[in-house]
Amino acid sequence: MFERKIDVASNPTHSLRAWWSDNWGKFIAATVSIVGIGIEGYRRLKGTDEESDDGVPDPSEELKNVP
Repeated sequence: MFERKIDVASNPTHSLRAWWSDNWGKFIAATVSIVGIGIEGYRRLKGTDEESDDGVPDPSEELKNVP
């Protein structure tokens, strides 16, 4: 078996630029999705004590007003 030592130098700046040029769209889409999911989750959790925005009346509120 033939063996030999090969020295390899890495260039992190070039690697990062190459990765970014190939994947920037996926990175932006993932970031926007994560932020959007976070905002929607916060909105839904915060809205549990408030009236719903969907226009559908809450049945429990109607029962409170029955004499």
